[in-house]
Amino acid sequence: MDSAGTNPRGVHPLAVRVMAEVGIDISAHTSDHVDQYVGENYGLLMGRRGQWRDQTPPRRPGRRQPADGV
Repeated sequence: MDSAGTNPRGVHPLAVRVMAEVGIDISAHTSDHVDQYVGENYGLLMGRRGQWRDQTPPRRPGRRQPADGV
């Protein structure tokens, strides 16, 4: 599993703390830009609609694109 965004800002310190409370260490995780994964083959892409409100989601040649609102 990979996680990326269109405007990466680092892993939020609160997320690190909350996950540590349940025994999961994400302190070494990174915040990556989606361009880092161009060319990768994924079976499923998920996104929050709000994050793309003012941006065009990245297009992957030969890949089916989600319908608006999905």
